[in-house]
Amino acid sequence: MAPFISKMVINSTNKELLLYIFLCLLFNQIQDIFYVANIETALNKFGKEFTGPYVAYFILGYYLFNIKIKHNKIWLIFSILSFFSTTCFLYILDMHTNINMHWYGSSLPIFISSVSLFFILKYLLSCMNLYFLNDIGKKSFGIYIFHYAIIFIILYYIKDIKIIWYLKCSLLFFISFFGAYIATIFFLKIPLLNKVLS
Repeated sequence: MAPFISKMVINSTNKELLLYIFLCLLFNQIQDIFYVANIETALNKFGKEFTGPYVAYFILGYYLFNIKIKHNKIWLIFSILSFFSTTCFLYILDMHTNINMHWYGSSLPIFISSVSLFFILKYLLSCMNLYFLNDIGKKSFGIYIFHYAIIFIILYYIKDIKIIWYLKCSLLFFISFFGAYIATIFFLKIPLLNKVLS
């Protein structure tokens, strides 16, 4: 999908990108809120993940990365409050109800907290010029593609080993992240895959 997404983003105006992001939210994340609340709407007839909600994250990331926002400190404070309020909301929802909105492809709170976290990181990293972080940004699509496969490989090999859950999560994160990063570096050297991953 990467080459097609790239062409779509480059040849679209900001208004068109925002419209696409809104449609993704409407048919996926917002639709799921109605579903878990047992509210019947016409949106339910379109099925789940109608527009590909994952693509919206990449396109929103591109859009937010390229726009200039004034009053950075105001945006930073707003983003911090937004991130913690949506995270607390999900925690309360999970602890006190049977509603599960953990999957980022269909959860509006996760979408909002992701955007907020993006602003926080953009503000904190705007003062730095770190080659490694810039390189991760360039290879983020490849890292996204390969990390799932690596997680399942690790889970297969550690299934019979008793590990404390937070150690297991840390292990999965670091090995899958750096493994996917190394895999992306390797596959970018192949001409055909270079066009897909970059």
